[in-house]
Amino acid sequence: MILCSNLTIFYYSNSLSKESGIQLVYFALVLFPFIIFHSTERLSKAIGIAIPIICMTYSELTHYTLFPQVIIINQIYYDILYLTIIFINFSQLSHSFQKQG
Repeated sequence: MILCSNLTIFYYSNSLSKESGIQLVYFALVLFPFIIFHSTERLSKAIGIAIPIICMTYSELTHYTLFPQVIIINQIYYDILYLTIIFINFSQLSHSFQKQG
């Protein structure tokens, strides 16, 4: 779940360039392991925290040019994309809570 979310953001942030601001979702993804894992699952937390940090660092070092750039002219498409990514991430999070409970 964490890997899928991070790879999705990684792809979109590199496709839409830094100006889209989608890479800022990484800051929220760093917090997911604290919500999902128990305090005894330290390795899982460490990996879950490291993945978004590595993805964002790699994107910054490559100047967001790993994938062909997609040019979106209208702001409404950015808004739809943001809402879709947020919905997917939070639905994955709620699904993980349903499995625990």
